[in-house]
Amino acid sequence: YIFGLIWADGYIGDRIDITMLYDDLYPMLDIFDQVDVDWKFIERERIDNRSGKLMKKTLTIRTSDKKMKKFLLSMDFDKKSKSSPLKILNLIDTDNIKYFIRGLFDGDGCFYHKGNTKQCSIASNYEQNWDYMSNIFNALNCRNYISRQDGKYGKNSVIRITSKDFIKFGDYM
Repeated sequence: YIFGLIWADGYIGDRIDITMLYDDLYPMLDIFDQVDVDWKFIERERIDNRSGKLMKKTLTIRTSDKKMKKFLLSMDFDKKSKSSPLKILNLIDTDNIKYFIRGLFDGDGCFYHKGNTKQCSIASNYEQNWDYMSNIFNALNCRNYISRQDGKYGKNSVIRITSKDFIKFGDYM
């Protein structure tokens, strides 16, 4: 789960950081406590530079664990915006891949249901290699498609299920 979340929202530099909205990340702290790594937890309230208004509180989970950093770099986590997590997925027992996907989804995914519109999506960089996720959706018999957008606010890509097949995916996770 933690590796999926790092793939989605993590940063690897001198240390490993995950920053998300406080209300989204706080409920997951117990998961981090189960890993034998020295985690630091940093809460922040930021002010919007333009409006001067208080923004939503964030939580950063951080570690400087050299062994974990070396492992993540060997699994291409520093190239995650343009590559696929196949290296790490190949190390994870098939029955546990769903936990990686759940972490990824908690970081970059969304379920949406309003009226007749039912969908789930995972967003990433424009150049993201979605083959791994498409293969998982196909194995679950979930119709899916990939879209890439180059708009005025930047470039991104999304893999999406736009049918009640999203229930199969939710059950899988």
